[in-house]
Amino acid sequence: MKEKKEKVAKVKDKVSETKKEAKSKATTAQKEVREKATKSANKVSGEYNGQKVFTGPNGGKYYINKNGNKTYIDNNTAK
Repeated sequence: MKEKKEKVAKVKDKVSETKKEAKSKATTAQKEVREKATKSANKVSGEYNGQKVFTGPNGGKYYINKNGNKTYIDNNTAK
């Protein structure tokens, strides 16, 4: 009976360790994606409603809204 409890404890430890490793790898992958996203070749090209306007690689103009998302604007509207 004691051996069985020890085996169960070892299995639980292994499962816990595996979960921690998976979470760590996922967090690392998310950080890499964020770093790549912020290192884009987009350039500041003006201002719109008090926000910096960026020009993307294909010429689209956008600003980052309060939620952190890109909001595209008409090319003729941007200053």
